[in-house]
Amino acid sequence: MLAHVLDGALPHRTAYLITYVPSEADQEIPARHSRSAAHALAQTVFEELRDQRSLSIEGLIASVRRKEKKQHLCTSHQQRRENVIGCFAATKRRLIDGKNVIVIDDVATSGATILECHKVLLEAGAADVIGFVLARTVGWNDGRSS
Repeated sequence: MLAHVLDGALPHRTAYLITYVPSEADQEIPARHSRSAAHALAQTVFEELRDQRSLSIEGLIASVRRKEKKQHLCTSHQQRRENVIGCFAATKRRLIDGKNVIVIDDVATSGATILECHKVLLEAGAADVIGFVLARTVGWNDGRSS
């Protein structure tokens, strides 16, 4: 179903490169090969859509610095944004340059993580970056009015 939603939102004549937000080691899914929930989600979306679209999937973002503190301990949007600055770097820049990239994450609360990944991919030369998340945290409020 998730792949169907994404499929309906994207122009059909455009090729996309799918990637995912990397996890920190303590957030990986126990499996034969350690991978994040976002990686598993990206793989599922790719498998559902690869026969209907021009898609490829690559790990294009690396976690290069641990966050100062866990995101759930940050109490404001500003703290969350600052907490992820410099945590990610683009890999495989030759694959990114000029491409339309879809970056997938499992959950968004403030959007700080996916926005930082978006910035990193654009700086690496992506033509366009689309963020896509499975779920949004409801009820999280940093004291700002809605």
